[in-house]
Amino acid sequence: MKILMLCLEFPPVNTTGNYRSAGFARYLCKNNVETVVLTGTVDTLVKSFDKKADDSLLKGLEKAKIYRFPIAPIKPLWSKGIGDKVRIWWNISDKIDKRWYFGENKKKIDAIIKKERPDLFYVSLPPFSVARTALEISKKFNLPLITDMRDGWSLWVSLPFSTRFHYKKVLNVERRLFKQSKLIMGVTPELMADFKQQHPSINANKFKTIFNGYDDLKFENTEALKKDSVYKIGYIGSFYYHPGAEKIMNDKWYKRKGLNKLYYAPRKEQWKYRSPYFFLKSLSILLEKKTELRSKIMFEYVGTAPKWFDNMIKDLGLNDNFIHHGFVPKEEVLRIQSSWDAILATSEKIPDGDHFCLPSKLFDVVNSKKRILAFLTPGSQLNFLKDYSQVVFFQPDEFEDNVTKLKELVEKKDVSFKTDELSLDFHRENTAKQFYEELMKL
Repeated sequence: MKILMLCLEFPPVNTTGNYRSAGFARYLCKNNVETVVLTGTVDTLVKSFDKKADDSLLKGLEKAKIYRFPIAPIKPLWSKGIGDKVRIWWNISDKIDKRWYFGENKKKIDAIIKKERPDLFYVSLPPFSVARTALEISKKFNLPLITDMRDGWSLWVSLPFSTRFHYKKVLNVERRLFKQSKLIMGVTPELMADFKQQHPSINANKFKTIFNGYDDLKFENTEALKKDSVYKIGYIGSFYYHPGAEKIMNDKWYKRKGLNKLYYAPRKEQWKYRSPYFFLKSLSILLEKKTELRSKIMFEYVGTAPKWFDNMIKDLGLNDNFIHHGFVPKEEVLRIQSSWDAILATSEKIPDGDHFCLPSKLFDVVNSKKRILAFLTPGSQLNFLKDYSQVVFFQPDEFEDNVTKLKELVEKKDVSFKTDELSLDFHRENTAKQFYEELMKL
């Protein structure tokens, strides 16, 4: 068997999305499945995703044939005419597909597919625009398509669609992609339930859940925690919260200005809950009530801080209780994380449903044997973490109870709490094996 994999997030570029596809590719190579990967050149991937390259991520992929083609840069908006600006406004997704699969690249990619003659074709999304490329290649070469959805698309509304028409266009492309696919994979049961609800005409048997996984990681010894009087709580990664957009969506359409009146979301999602606000507000109240704890608690953040983040820290009076480490390599992340007493988990709120995102970093968090402060709403993360003793659950809106729980944790500073091992079912070797078994059924 030979499989063609289209993965624009792929090693050595260190994006969150690269780990899943790379794990699948490693397992396939190890099990003598010829693996051909189409992706971007390293330099253009680094620029496109604004991430660094880490050659160690290529380990285990030596047997894969990796073909790289450059992604053309985005042209500055100021150089475009009014017609181009209108087309940009009507675009339904990123245009990375048209900057990669076009011109000489397209001719060379098509020639490689003809030469390699794969049996199956796998595509990893996002970037969501690659759906169009996958549809074209699958039909042009009559290749059975396996679609791997690492996120939602038509129901991803941390930002609203420009209009209802934009939403319908996305829904249409998503439906065509699923109709063409022999297998549709997703990372949580909640995500797959959303897709089934969005596309009742698609055969439900096509949808399969294969969770994200974890690799073997080494966490440093944390004995020093017992001697440290400061209780350290950390968070790693992005929040996907846009205060301006959320405010607009909470306003009645007729109260919005200009084209904002046309904004549309297929359902209500509250991404403020994914931000650290409810934890930080609880912490702020605690420190106002118990001023003696100001020297005994610290919140640390690893990642690229959005513009609103510093204002949130300042408005809640937590400048002296906050450390921002910025974006650092994974090895450094693990070193920093090893010094924390607890790790914060947050999730967006879907008032009439469940959130569907189970971040792969959460597996590392469970494996780190730290306390997990779960400021979670109903959905994937809450369902997953219910099985672990080291988790302390908070109702984000219940500030009084949250303050009481935080106070107890900081004052007791218990480092000998019970922890449960992360199931081997989620090890990258086993999630990749599930993928392999699904391929064997096609």
